[in-house]
Amino acid sequence: MKRILLILVTICITTTIWAQTGFNLRDLVENVENERYINGEFMKDRYGDIKGSPYNDEYFVLGSITMKNGDTYDAIPLRYNIFDDAIEFVKDKKVYQVPNPENISRVNFNGKTYVYAPYEYKNELKNTFFLLHNAGEAQLLEKEQVEFKEAEKPDVFKEAKPARFAKKNSDLYLKVGENSAREIKNKKGFLKLFPSHQEEIEKFVKQKKISTKDTDDLIEAIQYFNSISARN
Repeated sequence: MKRILLILVTICITTTIWAQTGFNLRDLVENVENERYINGEFMKDRYGDIKGSPYNDEYFVLGSITMKNGDTYDAIPLRYNIFDDAIEFVKDKKVYQVPNPENISRVNFNGKTYVYAPYEYKNELKNTFFLLHNAGEAQLLEKEQVEFKEAEKPDVFKEAKPARFAKKNSDLYLKVGENSAREIKNKKGFLKLFPSHQEEIEKFVKQKKISTKDTDDLIEAIQYFNSISARN
């Protein structure tokens, strides 16, 4: 646990320093766009002997970051740290986390799009990076999950287990317009998340046998809602 705390403190200090020194993504692009990055293998694994991975993909992939002011920065080596809920990039062969994520409109890499958006969790309003599944007024968002498990000592009934990261099932959310995202827990709850056209959506869900556990099914239902909304 001490190792993890040290890692997190180091990250926080690094991010704070970059924010305080006037970090500019344009400087980042100018420094890295002409260098080669092959699978991130030159990077030192800062998680040491911890098993598993906190990333959706531990290798850096060239991508782009679009800011809310319209500026776009391309050819940046990126990856998403699920455990830290942070977009990481490489500068001078060191890993940094992009500060001030609230200023980011979207992040694109490895064929995926991430957005930083507010969501409701246990009557609290929080913000996180979501995997975006579709465009439009209503959007299906996926919150990827990774948990850290402490090392376990051996006893009479079990063997020792090392400290490790373990992937968990993702949570799916619906975001409509400028409203905060809300979790899709079941079919009944899913229908209540729509601000209008609930009867039409309910009929569509029954007719198409939409499952709230199936991402493709949810996208189909959400796109149907978007098509109805566009006509009104």
